[in-house]
Amino acid sequence: MKRNRLICLAFIAAAAVFASFFGGAFSYALFYASLAVPLTCFVYLLFVFIRLKIYQAIDSKIVVKGAQIGYKYILSNETTIHFTNIEIEFLDDYSRVEMPETQGGISLAPFCRIEEETNLICLYRGEYEVGISAVIVRDYLGLFALRREYPASMNLRVYPRIVKLNSLGALCFGDDVKSLPFSLKQGQEQDTDLRAFTLGDSVKAVNWKVSAKHGELYTRRRTEPPKEKIVIIIDTSPVEGEKKIPAEDKILEAALAIADFELMRGIETEIIFYADVLSRFLINSREDFSRFYDACLSLSFSGYNTAKYSADAAVENAAVLVLITADCREFIPALSRVSAFMNTCVILIGNRENTELSALRESLGKTALVHIPDDTEAGGVLERGIL
Repeated sequence: MKRNRLICLAFIAAAAVFASFFGGAFSYALFYASLAVPLTCFVYLLFVFIRLKIYQAIDSKIVVKGAQIGYKYILSNETTIHFTNIEIEFLDDYSRVEMPETQGGISLAPFCRIEEETNLICLYRGEYEVGISAVIVRDYLGLFALRREYPASMNLRVYPRIVKLNSLGALCFGDDVKSLPFSLKQGQEQDTDLRAFTLGDSVKAVNWKVSAKHGELYTRRRTEPPKEKIVIIIDTSPVEGEKKIPAEDKILEAALAIADFELMRGIETEIIFYADVLSRFLINSREDFSRFYDACLSLSFSGYNTAKYSADAAVENAAVLVLITADCREFIPALSRVSAFMNTCVILIGNRENTELSALRESLGKTALVHIPDDTEAGGVLERGIL
């Protein structure tokens, strides 16, 4: 393109010199013809720029991160003039279009069109536009180029993945069954108090051992213990670094995987995060899980002072507290208090050196640390647990 411009300028300059030195009808005709060439190219370029038709379609507007969906685009020439040197650019910040080859130098004969069917992959969760970002049109001599920004009308809602777990080794805190969460089966009864036997009490409720010790009948009342649950705190503080968006997605995927696994076991999960306000999602059913899943679509990682508002949130009847974060240092004081009376675990997202991990484990004390690097799937680490 640059070479063609230089040639055209040289031709105009030569024609101007020839006309100024020799004069005459021919020299001036040559000079005007040299000026007409770029002018004609530019008029042609404007015509193609205005009359080129672009269509695109996608199979679904609600997808899951990483899934392939069908994508089609059409370039159409609905005029009697040949279109040449058309180049397509696609939005590639959050999605990727699978193309067999680079789409450059496309030509369209009169009343013809090009239709391409391929796949589109959404790389991150959220709501954003996909498809063609711009079309670059050049004239037939390559002297000029116009970039036609094409605001994609295809807005996608991309949900994070739900990783199905076969086990949850990350929340196994020891070999002793008493140190494992939910060692007491749901629905199992336990003694709450003892009192003197009164008329009308069931004989089956008499505690014979205590009665023999005191010389009179004592009865016991057995009730179901409070339902235990897992509390998951999602750290929505801004994530630093180049891999900010993948880290945010991995934090949510870890929370979804744990909540889904515990829901399958019939264990209640409460998810807490702070984004402008403190939000809580109590998950006891698939409907509860769906509400949290919908919230993940637009959850913003811009919650400053997350540790202050989230770590001290109420955890009544909770057996386990799980913090999922890209930086747990601000949570260490709160975790030290909580770990004294319940099992606590930090799931740390992002690359860390071994020396840094060792220092964090020492600072966390009783709190378990599970590390998920950038290039590692969350599901595999959650199943294996602490290595």
